[in-house]
Amino acid sequence: MHPVTIDSVTLWSLNYLYINQLNQPQLPTSASSNASINDSGIFFNSADMTSNTNMKKRRAKKIPVNTRIKAVLEDLRDGRMNVLDVLDVILTSVDFEMHQIKSYERGGAKLRALLDKMTLDDNGKDVLHEWMRPYAMQQVCETVQEEMTELDKAFCTSIPSITPAYVLNWTMQKDVEKPVDKAAPSLLRVIRASLTRRSQKNKKKDTTKLSDYLRVCM
Repeated sequence: MHPVTIDSVTLWSLNYLYINQLNQPQLPTSASSNASINDSGIFFNSADMTSNTNMKKRRAKKIPVNTRIKAVLEDLRDGRMNVLDVLDVILTSVDFEMHQIKSYERGGAKLRALLDKMTLDDNGKDVLHEWMRPYAMQQVCETVQEEMTELDKAFCTSIPSITPAYVLNWTMQKDVEKPVDKAAPSLLRVIRASLTRRSQKNKKKDTTKLSDYLRVCM
């Protein structure tokens, strides 16, 4: 068997690699939870790779919102659907319950903003007002009934409490206007909206406010 000989260059290279290896921090082993090994046998940290991937994503050029929306609309068109079809399914299907919850979170702020934008368009405003009319009427009636219940409590004065001092201290502002303003603001607004415009000759003598309170008390 012939002895193996190593030339001086090879020996120097091996010594350099050995010394350099001693000076380097210990590499992670394949047993490490955050370490992996690629096809070339080189260890790398998976957490670092994930961080680098996320950084590349952040650096990637953002696609404009309008471009993304156009792509979505094209997909809907290919599926013979429109935005309202999608909303109808999302708001009624149990498969999209989380999306339904998201639509109404934070007091439905996004939904309110959407409806406000729809009212800026004449066609959208006409449709919304026509749709809201029966619901609005019902809401007004219920609100007025609630306010009248509160007014009954405010104006419910027992006979023994009507003393000479009470009569002397009674004022329109204190005993009528303030209770009505506090308990029935919606009712007052309806009454004022129903009043006809006064003629110019009676303009200087404005009894609108007084008549409003008298109508409530009647």
